[in-house]
Amino acid sequence: SFVVTMPNVYHSGLNTGFNVAESCNFGALPWLRFSKDALKRYAHLRPVSISHDEVMVRIIERCKEPDMIYAAKCELRMRLSEIGDVWKAVEERAASVRRQEPATDEADCAVCACDLWLAGCFEEGNPTEMVCLTHAATLAADREMLMTFRYTLDELTRLCD
Repeated sequence: SFVVTMPNVYHSGLNTGFNVAESCNFGALPWLRFSKDALKRYAHLRPVSISHDEVMVRIIERCKEPDMIYAAKCELRMRLSEIGDVWKAVEERAASVRRQEPATDEADCAVCACDLWLAGCFEEGNPTEMVCLTHAATLAADREMLMTFRYTLDELTRLCD
């Protein structure tokens, strides 16, 4: 049997007793845009378990399906248009900007709980309190700020070409 869960619908499962079950979660091409919206809605409730940015980059890098690649490039372009100016401003303010592999695999913004897979920043001496680029202004102005990233802005832009 199949269960199809539509976008914007919460679902859960409960098993009592012994059972043998298997599930596979996947999203069809038109559902990509819903994943970003869902992550924004759930961010204030609990830590986000998946990075929308990572999914888009991985599709572009590894997928063989042209329609999926095109859709992921469109999503990533929109994301870069949202954060491009902020990214540049943080780079200018930061005392150090460095590629870190992995950049921020398990980190979430201390302010908004968004995923920091692409980039994050923190005050010198306090690397455990990372924030997203949007919330970099919340860091103390009198302390040096450091920025870590997985890809440069230019590399991400080229991925979208």
